[in-house]
Amino acid sequence: MAMAAPAYLAIAMQAGSMLMQGVTGAQQGKYNAAMAERQADETRAAAAVEEQRQRIRAQSVLSAQRARIAASGVDLEGSPLLAMEEGAANAEFDALAIRYSGSSQEARLRAQASLDRWSGQRALIGGILGAGATVAGGKSSIQRLYGPPAPQTPAPSPQPKQNLWSGGAYG
Repeated sequence: MAMAAPAYLAIAMQAGSMLMQGVTGAQQGKYNAAMAERQADETRAAAAVEEQRQRIRAQSVLSAQRARIAASGVDLEGSPLLAMEEGAANAEFDALAIRYSGSSQEARLRAQASLDRWSGQRALIGGILGAGATVAGGKSSIQRLYGPPAPQTPAPSPQPKQNLWSGGAYG
């Protein structure tokens, strides 16, 4: 069986390699998930800032419209008022569209993070199972090549000596 030692070493190295691939895959999945979560947080924050900027721009435009209408001497009723209300509604719609877009992108990134974590876990499980299969298959192959290990027969146990005085010819 000494001839099989290099084969056992090769199997151990291959199994170790598969296990390391699984661990590396798990670490990569964890890292990718963390990056996706970070991007999701940044996306949410950027969308909130952009939504606020949109509201400020809209308020500025509406204020300028009110000032022009007031300067022209037109009362803020009827058509001018309806136009301003429609502009305010459109501006709010734009701000909400920015929020929705940011929320959608954030949700997509969080889903990606979840998928990355799952992939990492699967990589680790695959590495563990692959290492186990390599060891089992390798042992079987070695036994086919070199034969099964020699059975270990226990050393014979000493038999108690028969006492000639008890139950024998003299007993």
